[in-house]
Amino acid sequence: MAKIFQDLGIDPNSPTGRIVIEDIVHMAGYRGPIPPPDMLREYDLIRPDLVDKILDAWEAQRIHRQNLEIQAEHRIQNRMDTAQKFGLTIALFGLALSATVGIWGSWIAAAVIAIVAVGGPSSASIVSRHLQGLRRQDD
Repeated sequence: MAKIFQDLGIDPNSPTGRIVIEDIVHMAGYRGPIPPPDMLREYDLIRPDLVDKILDAWEAQRIHRQNLEIQAEHRIQNRMDTAQKFGLTIALFGLALSATVGIWGSWIAAAVIAIVAVGGPSSASIVSRHLQGLRRQDD
């Protein structure tokens, strides 16, 4: 850092240099969910209950974020369960229709209906997942 000050023509030991160093230290900031202990001590000097309020707010935000993640996971699971139920319903209906057409109509049409009824929902699900993967790659 001394080299940078020399390049700028600032003496780090001068009053101006010390002020610049203090400003740089204050601008450094921090990473993480809560401020570092030194900063919390300074907040405590401003208002004694401020640190407790900061920590309580952080805790409430953490709990809120976890609850949102849990809700999102439940919604995803419910959509998947619903899709499987619809797929089973379509397959069973298609097989019943295929049997009816096979008994009173054409066995070729019955075979086509059975293939589409059983393979159609599965194929649609696979194609959908593939397309979603392609969209994520584009983003």
